[in-house]
Amino acid sequence: MNNEYIEFVKAIELSSITLIESHEKVIFTPSDIQLDKVKFDTEHAYNKDDPINQDSALLNNHKYKFTFSIDDKPYFVAEYIVFIAFTIKDVETVERLLKIEEIKQMFINKQIDRLVWSYLRGIVMDAFNKHSLRPIPLPLLC
Repeated sequence: MNNEYIEFVKAIELSSITLIESHEKVIFTPSDIQLDKVKFDTEHAYNKDDPINQDSALLNNHKYKFTFSIDDKPYFVAEYIVFIAFTIKDVETVERLLKIEEIKQMFINKQIDRLVWSYLRGIVMDAFNKHSLRPIPLPLLC
């Protein structure tokens, strides 16, 4: 399975990551002392048909929701929809390997999440600053 996944990843190339929708909401502004108690939750969703193979490109839309809370009370919520596109270098390989559900899930849940997470870290930090909140960085992915 590992060799097939490597073969799949080598058959594509990242072409773009684009923020296509964003929504942010400040519910309340915490004091500096409260920030020591911040908890972070994330939700991630994508279309069950993603990634879509279209015209020698692999296309994905992913939705991420981040909720920052203190004492179980959300104070900042941010939702983003991100479009990710890959150029397909070897169409036959991609079509064959995308039929294997384990490879598809590994690609979505590991590869795409890691690529997009780095991109979203900067966006979330900017959102905190834009709303005059002390930034809380997204944690590293394991």
